[in-house]
Amino acid sequence: MNNDEIDSRVVLMCGISGSGKTYYSRQLENQGYRRLSIDEQIWGRYGSGFADLPPERRKEIFMDVTAELFVRLGEMLENGEKVVVDSTMCKRIKRDYARNICRKHGVEPAIIYMTAPLPVLWERLSGRLGNGPDDLIVSHSDLMSYFENFEAPMPDENYMVFKQTLYEKYNQSPAYVRFFQKQSPQLAYDTDDCMSVHDDIYWVYASAICLRFACITAFCNICHMVLGQETRKHCHQQLDL
Repeated sequence: MNNDEIDSRVVLMCGISGSGKTYYSRQLENQGYRRLSIDEQIWGRYGSGFADLPPERRKEIFMDVTAELFVRLGEMLENGEKVVVDSTMCKRIKRDYARNICRKHGVEPAIIYMTAPLPVLWERLSGRLGNGPDDLIVSHSDLMSYFENFEAPMPDENYMVFKQTLYEKYNQSPAYVRFFQKQSPQLAYDTDDCMSVHDDIYWVYASAICLRFACITAFCNICHMVLGQETRKHCHQQLDL
C-alpha cells in the first residue's frame, strides 16, 4: 500500500501497539496532515510514570484522552485541516464514533489497519525504554491483553491493510531465501495472514530454520578452513545454497 492510495482528509490509524502506526502517521504528517497522538497527550501529562500506574487507572486515563482527541478532531475538521489520528482504534465502537464525527463534517475517513505477528510486536515493544511518547513501555502481559481483545476492522469498514510478515523480516539474502523456501514453501505465503493464530507456530518454525541455516553455514566454513575450497563448493551444491 502506498500513501498515494489515500484519498481522504482524515486517516484513522488502527492496530496494536508496536504495529508501526506512529511510523506511518509521521510519513503522512510530512505530507501535510496534522497528527493527533494519544501517546503524546499521555506523555505530556504523566511522562514515564504512566507505565507504573495501576492497569485500571491507565485505562481510565486512556479513555479520557481519547474523548479529548475526538473533540480536537472535530475542531480541526471545522478548520478544514487534514488529520491523521495516531491511535490503536482497537474497538469497532471507537472507529464508528470517529467515523461519525468525520461524516458530520462531510468527510469519509480512510482507515489504515497495521498488522504484524505477535512475536514481531513483542520484539519491538521489549526494546522500549520509556524515553518519550513514541517509546512508551508496554509489558508482555499488556501486549497479550491488547492482542486478545483487539477487534480487527470488518469488511464493511472500507479499510486498507498494511501487512508485515515474518518472511519479510528474515528475508536476508538470496541464499537464505532459497533455503527458507525449500524447507517450507508454504511458510512464505501463510505468514501474510499476520493476525492468524498460527503466527506463534510459524515463529518457532522460522526460528528453527534460522538456527539450522546458521549451523549449516558454520559447518561449511569449517570445511573450507580444514579441507579447502573444493569441499566447501561441494557442500553448497548439495545444500543448494
